[in-house]
Amino acid sequence: MDKNMMTNCPTRMREVFAFLLLVAASPVLAQEDCDNIVTIPELAAQIQEVQVDSIILQPDGSYEVYLSNGTTYIQVQGCMNSTYLEYNASANTDDGSCATLVVEGCTDANYTEYDASANTDDGSCATLVVEGCTDANYIEYDASANTDDGSCTTEVVVGCTNPAYDEYNDSANTDDGSCASLLGCTDAGYAEYN
Repeated sequence: MDKNMMTNCPTRMREVFAFLLLVAASPVLAQEDCDNIVTIPELAAQIQEVQVDSIILQPDGSYEVYLSNGTTYIQVQGCMNSTYLEYNASANTDDGSCATLVVEGCTDANYTEYDASANTDDGSCATLVVEGCTDANYIEYDASANTDDGSCTTEVVVGCTNPAYDEYNDSANTDDGSCASLLGCTDAGYAEYN
């Protein structure tokens, strides 16, 4: 294969592709106007008459394609599939850049609805995270918490927590109202009688 042909191949392919896109959009092929329908030989003759004069890369990454018939075509390359993150609504030529499928969900980790696999926020974030002990069987229990932070350390032990009562339980850490009999001298013959 000729070395010059290899060097010019990408440019020539872009020219051919741009030309085919322009021809596809041409009123010559409009189905709503039956008078303009042409035969394949007529279409081939028209295609041979039109050539790409120049292709200019624009600052925004699009290509301005000038044809010999005076027509100008703007070619915007990009992902044309809206189910991908890379989607470009202004693209009219798919360049194969579609790579990451859209996954909708809550993307803010400050909410309980957070979805680590989501890459597009769908407005489902509703409940702010409140960290704390969420197990009521522990002293550190916080009724307002909705996300356990590992702070539950002391298990609740119910019983009489007042050592002045006979029912006193030295292992209890939560009073259950069972303290009933006060300790003291019960013999009226002594000065310490209570």
